[in-house]
Amino acid sequence: MDTFGLLSMITGIQNTMHQLFGTFFGLGFSKFAPGTVASIVACLLFYAIETPIWVAIPAIILLFFLGIRSADVLETKYEKDASCIVIDEVVGMWIAVLLIPHDWRYFLAALVLFRIFDISKIFFIKKAENLKGGLGVMADDVVAGIYSNLLLHLFIWFN
Repeated sequence: MDTFGLLSMITGIQNTMHQLFGTFFGLGFSKFAPGTVASIVACLLFYAIETPIWVAIPAIILLFFLGIRSADVLETKYEKDASCIVIDEVVGMWIAVLLIPHDWRYFLAALVLFRIFDISKIFFIKKAENLKGGLGVMADDVVAGIYSNLLLHLFIWFN
């Protein structure tokens, strides 16, 4: 195999990896509400694994930066913030459930709050979405996750 063939093969593998990762292993191609489907799966994964904080925070940070790169690549193939790119929903959802009590009701509340913030794009979420490239794809969901988490923690604290 010549050098050009090897580089083409490596580029193809990288593009496939970005496709798998950015669509969260194909969930982004769901015919019905891919962002919501990815959010539900992310919520269930975090709940089922009972992710300890020392694993959760580095995983979220890693997924955030890998998500920026994958979104950058996938936007050249599809469109700006294409609905098939759902790694941002996974990261945002994991932020929404970070450090909340391990109770299905809180996880459900976090899911509902996250989807409301993510879809409505209120407050600074729209500004975060307007950032260029993959950073904008990821940032709005991070902000939606932070808002959801803070609101849920306030609710828990006052009850």
